[in-house]
Amino acid sequence: MQRASITLCLNGYSGAMASTLRVESMQRGPSKGNVRVDVDGGCVRVDIEAWSTTGLIALINSYMLLAHASYSALRAAEMRGGPR
Repeated sequence: MQRASITLCLNGYSGAMASTLRVESMQRGPSKGNVRVDVDGGCVRVDIEAWSTTGLIALINSYMLLAHASYSALRAAEMRGGPR
């Protein structure tokens, strides 16, 4: 089994980011491995276990893309004066 951990320290956005990533981790689809999302000391930690190296790379890419899109949306909402 291949493993990776990603830590994202996002200040006030960590809770919202963790919620978004947790929802994705609970979705059922083609199983490449397992993903666990936790908030640790104000940072989001994503632990990934995959059956293969290519599966690990795919999961890392997917979660990093989702994190980037979510962070961008949160920042845009904040700039428009929306809830944080």
